[in-house]
Amino acid sequence: PDGFVKVLDFGLAKLVAKENRSGFGLNDPTVLQNQTAKGVILGTVNYMSPEQAKGDGVDQRTDIFSLGVVIYEMMAGRTPFASDSVSETFANLINAEPQQLSRFSANVPDELQRIIGKMLRKNTDARYQTMKDVLTDLRDLRENLTLHERLARSRTPSDGYATEMLRATTGGANVQTAETQNTLSQTVRRHKPLAAFVVAALLVGAIGLGYYFLSAGKSALGAESKKSIAVLPLKPINSASRDEIYELGIADSVIQKISSARNVVVRQLHTIRKYVDLDRDPLEIGKEQNVDFILASSYQIAGGKIKVTSQLLDIATGKVEDTFTVEKESTDLFATQDAVASAIGIKLIARFGGTPSDAETKRGTRSEEAYRLYLQGMYLVEKGTKAETKRSIELFDQAIDLDPNYAAAWAGKGNAHCSFSHMGDNSPAAEYKIAGPAIERALELDSHLPEAYATLGVIKTDFDWDFVEAEKHFLRAIELNPSSDYAYRWYGNRLVRYGRFDEAVAAMKTAINNNPTNVFHHRIYGWVLYMARRHDEAIKQLERVVEMDPSSPWIYDNLWLAYHAKGDHARAFEWFMKFHQQAGSGTELINRFNLDYQKTGWLGVLETQRAILKSKEQKGSFSPEHYRIATLSALVGDKDQGLESLNEAFKYRSANITFLKTDPALDSLRDDPRFNELLQRAGF
Repeated sequence: PDGFVKVLDFGLAKLVAKENRSGFGLNDPTVLQNQTAKGVILGTVNYMSPEQAKGDGVDQRTDIFSLGVVIYEMMAGRTPFASDSVSETFANLINAEPQQLSRFSANVPDELQRIIGKMLRKNTDARYQTMKDVLTDLRDLRENLTLHERLARSRTPSDGYATEMLRATTGGANVQTAETQNTLSQTVRRHKPLAAFVVAALLVGAIGLGYYFLSAGKSALGAESKKSIAVLPLKPINSASRDEIYELGIADSVIQKISSARNVVVRQLHTIRKYVDLDRDPLEIGKEQNVDFILASSYQIAGGKIKVTSQLLDIATGKVEDTFTVEKESTDLFATQDAVASAIGIKLIARFGGTPSDAETKRGTRSEEAYRLYLQGMYLVEKGTKAETKRSIELFDQAIDLDPNYAAAWAGKGNAHCSFSHMGDNSPAAEYKIAGPAIERALELDSHLPEAYATLGVIKTDFDWDFVEAEKHFLRAIELNPSSDYAYRWYGNRLVRYGRFDEAVAAMKTAINNNPTNVFHHRIYGWVLYMARRHDEAIKQLERVVEMDPSSPWIYDNLWLAYHAKGDHARAFEWFMKFHQQAGSGTELINRFNLDYQKTGWLGVLETQRAILKSKEQKGSFSPEHYRIATLSALVGDKDQGLESLNEAFKYRSANITFLKTDPALDSLRDDPRFNELLQRAGF
């Protein structure tokens, strides 16, 4: 009885680290006698690594290989190198590559096959180098599984739409795999003192994957090997007869048409709109958009007809995979768009192995001018500035005046007012009083409009503080349009506020996958990582965003908060000053901050910032600064002022109140009963 717990029956184990051996009796004779000599082969053959089979030296990368074998077996129902004899199995371990999992288990996601393949590399240097690296990739996969499992559960039998999910089938391997899973669970319970990251890797990688992929009826991301495509705006052969509504309108119609195919991910119109005036190589655009294919089209209008020629380009090979030519009458703009889109869309869907939908393109208006105004309004609201958002509201109103039954314009109007509610000119109540009825009207006119459901999710979260209802609307929007990047971003940015960090991260990754060039998506992903207290990851992501767009001050603002939460006040001050430089703060103020930092340190700088905001605060009316003052007060340790400002934000139903539960900047207030009472009032 030396006070140390002894964990027995590891099977074969080797201590790699040499530190602290004596403290645990690791230099004792019984330990030193148990050294495996080089050239001695020990272990169960089917689970050995190539280096074990050859009698070479081993390290933790050998364990990674063996874990890869176990996960492979869980998926395939057999080990990857097993043969009829021990000698043949040894030969396979050293020379043969494992068969693709798709031979044994249908529809295994590419990402899972990549992870297992990397674990099973013959060359140890090409393998994962640490179990932590394995865990990182498995955790990313699990995050996607968690989110898309929830999407599957949100389905109702009457929807008539099935979100694309994975149903892994293993045939007769199910029983064996279930036994493996159960044995693994028992092993983990029996050996509780195992290193934490190894346990996590086993739980996430083995139990988690076994649960999601092997249980009948379970579903996950990547049901099929989906192909991704970007449909570019059309280019005029003769610029004299150019009409932008054809260029965007036909692209929009094609996008809507092929969105009905379940095995294709389509970049949305707002994603590709920026290429309308750019003369760039389509292959470069395809790489920028991270898609498998690009549809590049040209058009010519002459003699009352429009001729469209489209080329389907494979980004990986650079080759033209197919060419489509359509010629239609151009007397009716929308009829022409739909006819061209239908002809091209049907061929594309067939090209990707899908079944075309009989549903017609649902534009929602017969007014060409209303459609033009709507496209302009969406372009402006997506830019996100106060002036452009305000102008977008005017354009949506004009479109509605031309066609009061234009559902998409009503949805755009609701979205714009939601965005404007954060900008400070009016109280949130005033903006949401307009946004709510606009969305209701949009859904009365078109109950299958995904943008309306996504915006309704924003309203239910940010103003009504009812995430239970909000989530239903987000999930409905995603079901209706799984290629929507905005629905995923808005959903992820709300999930994180309710502590559902893994799902929030997965949603943000999907938003970025659906629109990889949107800087705001990348910034919100960094913010979500910060809220999830994954500060190193948040900093890395946000610094990457600075490289993408160094002009946005709010990225710098997020960065100083992340560095502060990490405890690195010197770097927090550095990014705080960059924020003020980008925000256009005057030289006098910047000098004041520098002087404060020299005299009173980082907290003195925050005190000065708080005092400046308080001097601008208007008592008795809404201010977007209420919440900001609250967070600064919490950071400098002034609980009373922090709680007072939070109550002001609460009074005017600031959307920021929904961050109460998870915002790291408020951590110093969490042990105060007044804060917990406020949480309850906000519905947490």
